[in-house]
Amino acid sequence: MAAIDIKKLMGVNSDLDKRSTDALVKAIKENHLEGFDYLKFMHSVSTLLSMDIDEETAFKSAFTTAKTMGFTKDAFRKGARHYLNVLSAQRESFADALKRQRADKVTNRADKMEAIKQKISNHKQKIEKLKAEIKLYETKLLEFDANMEKERVKLENVTKNFVDSYDHFEGKIKADVELFEQYL
Repeated sequence: MAAIDIKKLMGVNSDLDKRSTDALVKAIKENHLEGFDYLKFMHSVSTLLSMDIDEETAFKSAFTTAKTMGFTKDAFRKGARHYLNVLSAQRESFADALKRQRADKVTNRADKMEAIKQKISNHKQKIEKLKAEIKLYETKLLEFDANMEKERVKLENVTKNFVDSYDHFEGKIKADVELFEQYL
């Protein structure tokens, strides 16, 4: 598996988020299929394309060679589906982690803000000596609000970066499948 550069094979460029891309590449590597599969086939196609061979000829030549190792059209489709499932599992795992982080970094903080607001309201009813304590809670409320917005924006960026990387990988695999079906 080390001989295949997944990022290069998937056409990853600097527009995609490195952290998201690295996570998807790691998942693909950890779940790679044994033997000659979609990745090895597409690596062969990529190698042929780098020699200025036209796309159709590259697919056909790679497939002709792969057939000698028992590789079939069904094996290609099965492999592509496998990697799409790996990506899908990563998307679900990401969604779960995002949900937990959102609960931890936004929702729970909103609950804390509500508790502080209640304390502020209660203290305002107390005698004059509590004014200093009220001021402290008002400051904390502002800090929570600023931190919550910062975390919300950060999570939106992480989500966008992951979705961009995921869409790129998914699109590449689907395009490869279409080309495979078109040429073979």
